[in-house]
This record gives sequence, C-alpha cells and structure tokens, in this order.
Amino acid sequence: MTKVNLGLLKPLWHLYLKLTSKYGPTDSGVRPPLMLALTELFLAVEIAAEVTTVFSSFVIAVLVACAIFSLIWLGH
Repeated sequence: MTKVNLGLLKPLWHLYLKLTSKYGPTDSGVRPPLMLALTELFLAVEIAAEVTTVFSSFVIAVLVACAIFSLIWLGH
C-alpha cells in the first residue's frame, strides 16, 4: 500500500481554517465555492484515513489469527 503524505495538505488546511473563521457556522450568508470544495476534500481525506485504519486493523487481526492457528496446529 502506498503511503500518503498528508503534510502536503497543510497549506489547504490553513486556507480552510481562515475561511471557516470568516464564514463561521452562525453566518447565514452564502459560503464561497472554494470553502465548499475544501470541506468535501477534507471529508474525503477523513473517510479514506478511517478506511485505511480499519483495513490495516483487519489485516493485522487476520495475520495474528493465522499465527495463533499455526502455533496451535504445530502443538506449541
């Protein structure tokens, strides 16, 4: 699996924070398209991180289960 450098998103995150401070949750005005796009981007990144974590945990669990089964099978 290819590692992703989330540090590359740091400038976009700072821009997103500036936009959210300017157009906060209590602001009833229209949010700029850039802010909406960044919101979608960071939601997608969060979902991808959760999926990767869950997948990694699953692989580790399977490998551990296989190792335990092998030890039991061999009588150790």
